Amino acid sequence: MPYTGEANYAFFPLYPLLMRALGPVVGDVYLAGIVVSNLYLVAAAVLLYRLARLDGDELAAERSVKYLVLLPTAFVFSAVLTEALFVALSVAAFLQARRDRWWAAGALGGLAALTRPNGVLLVLPLAWMCFAGAEGRTRWASRVAALSLVPLGLGMFCFYNWLLTGDLLAFVRVQQAWLRAPANPVEVLLGGVSSPVPQLRVGAWFAVAVLVLSFAFARTLGFPYFLVCLSAVLLPLGGGWVSLFGQARYVLSAWPLALLLARLGSRADTDALLTASLALLQGFLMVFWSNGSRMVI
Repeated sequence: MPYTGEANYAFFPLYPLLMRALGPVVGDVYLAGIVVSNLYLVAAAVLLYRLARLDGDELAAERSVKYLVLLPTAFVFSAVLTEALFVALSVAAFLQARRDRWWAAGALGGLAALTRPNGVLLVLPLAWMCFAGAEGRTRWASRVAALSLVPLGLGMFCFYNWLLTGDLLAFVRVQQAWLRAPANPVEVLLGGVSSPVPQLRVGAWFAVAVLVLSFAFARTLGFPYFLVCLSAVLLPLGGGWVSLFGQARYVLSAWPLALLLARLGSRADTDALLTASLALLQGFLMVFWSNGSRMVI
C-alpha cells in the first residue's frame, strides 16, 4: 500500500484515550468507543437539562433534551466519534460557568480542547460570560486564570506533537494527507452550495441552515451561544472543501440550537411540527448512514 502521509497524531487524544482505558474492561476497543459515546450522550442530555432549567421551566428543559437527540444527524452521537463527548464537555463547561465555578469551567473547556479542534474556541464565549459577570479587577483576574486552562488543553496536545515530530503544529500540517488545507470559509461554503457533488451540497446546506438560524435568532440565543454555533460551522470550513463531507455531523457541535428549538417550540402545535419534521429528516439521513453513504460521514 503506498504511503499517503497520514498519521494518527492528526486526531485529538481524549476520546481515543478513553477508548483505550475502557477497552480491557469490555474486551474490545471498538465496543469501548460505543460505550464511551453513549455514556457521554446520556451525560450531555442530563447536563443540557440542568443548563436549560437555569433559564426556563421543566417542560422547556425537557424539550431541549428532545431536540438535542432529534437534530438531523444526532444518531452520530452513538457512533465511535467525538461528538457526544465534545457536546457533554461543552455543556458542562457552560453549566459550571453559569454556576460561577470558573475553575471547573476552565478545566472542562480544557478537556473539550483535547477532544476536537473547535474546543479551544470555547474560551471565547466563556470569557464573554466571565467578563460580563465579573465584579472587581481581582475577581476578574482569578476567572481569567481559570479560563487559561482551555488553551492549556490545546497547548498540551501541541507539546505532545512536538515530542513526536519536533513540530508543535504537526497535527495541522498532516491534514494535507486528507486533502485539507487552509481556506476561506465563505468561499468553501459558496462553492459547496453550487457543487455538482451531492454530498458536498448536503454539507454546505447544513452549514447554511445553522448560520441562518444562528444569525436570525442571535438575540434569543445570546452572544456566548451564538459564538458556539459559529465556531461549529466556520472552523471546519476553514479546512477546505473536503470538510463539507463531514459538515452534517460537525454542526452537532452547535448544541445551543437545541435550546433555541425548545424556545421556538413552546406552543404545542409548533412543537409537534418541529418534532415530526426533525424525526423524519433524521430517519431519512440515517438510511444513508446505515448503508455507508458519504452523505453523512
